[in-house]
Amino acid sequence: MNASSNPIPGPPNRPPIAPPPNHSPSSRTSETRHKWYLELLETCRALAGLPVLVSLILEAFTPDTKIIGTGAAIAVIIALILRFFPKVRHVLKPHKGYAFWTALPWFLTAALAVVLIFVVLPDRAVKQGSLLANKWLKWQKDLEGAAGQCTKAKDRDKCLAEQLSPVIDNRPRPERKSDATGLASDLMAGQLMLANENARSALNDRLGIREKFLGSGRSEPVGQTNYTAASVPEYLVPNLSDRSPNVWVWEPQQVQDQKPIMEQNLLDVLHTFPPANTAVNHQDFEHNWNWLKDHLQANDPRPILVRFALIPQTTHYSGCLGRPEATRVFMSNLGELASKTVHDAAQSTGYVVPEKSDDPGLRLFIWVYAPTEEGQAVSATWGNVLANFGKWITAEPCKNAN
Repeated sequence: MNASSNPIPGPPNRPPIAPPPNHSPSSRTSETRHKWYLELLETCRALAGLPVLVSLILEAFTPDTKIIGTGAAIAVIIALILRFFPKVRHVLKPHKGYAFWTALPWFLTAALAVVLIFVVLPDRAVKQGSLLANKWLKWQKDLEGAAGQCTKAKDRDKCLAEQLSPVIDNRPRPERKSDATGLASDLMAGQLMLANENARSALNDRLGIREKFLGSGRSEPVGQTNYTAASVPEYLVPNLSDRSPNVWVWEPQQVQDQKPIMEQNLLDVLHTFPPANTAVNHQDFEHNWNWLKDHLQANDPRPILVRFALIPQTTHYSGCLGRPEATRVFMSNLGELASKTVHDAAQSTGYVVPEKSDDPGLRLFIWVYAPTEEGQAVSATWGNVLANFGKWITAEPCKNAN
């Protein structure tokens, strides 16, 4: 047999050997560069996932921020333990369906977010709005019923103080009170009181409060209808006689040095004209000015106050800061008005201007009062009016009226 016809079998066919991976220095540098970034993302995901899920679950059941915050804080602690203690994480690691359990929190988070945004939060807002409206409606009925018992009472103010004080204390209040929500709640209660004829008459007669009262502690200038124009702090003070210590009253002439008084600087007028009650007050305004001017600074606990009025000559001057029957009157911060003219200062306080303001029969009165104790001048807010309603409407009116 020919040897060439019986070839020697060769090695079996083998698959081609793949080239070794590229371990060049540039490749290793690229992997190292991206590893810290991926590790950071994984850490953020591990720490944020559980707290977000817990917060969404709690938000779906309660709007209480304290409960939600406590649950989120506990979830953060658990997430930190699971992230930085591998042995604990290994014990809790599911051995079956690992991919499913890993993705489940994210599916739940997405589903809860959708439910919260489109279902829970809108429904909660409607319920809260309806509940708040019902609370105010019930409170108004209680107010009307209590005030109605004083319609024929001989001592209206005493009756209103007894009947309305507990109703006012039980008015609806915001669960999460802030300056804005507190003011809105007080304003609502005040407007409902003004809507009641009996309560409105007491507020008007004793405190000079009418429908235009803002109740924000700032006076609305004359002729303005925009509450944002109110900038001068106003206070409610006892209706004192002009014979009281630290009370001065001026009745300046209409023209001084050939210039209308209303166009002259307020402080210049106060220093130029002697107070009309210096003799009975036993104190001279100029003599006391050195300590008075120290209380013209903003936020002084004992601010120097000023009040303006145009009184017809046919009307008898009562000798009081306000009407004799009033127990409290409005006054404004003199320090805020010191640089203004008499006209601009009076306009800023929102004082009452008669329709015939240019009538020569009108007399301009200016009062200045320097409280000697903190708390005598109370910021004119609805919150303070409601808190002191019973006490203020039953207080003694002005004494020693002329």
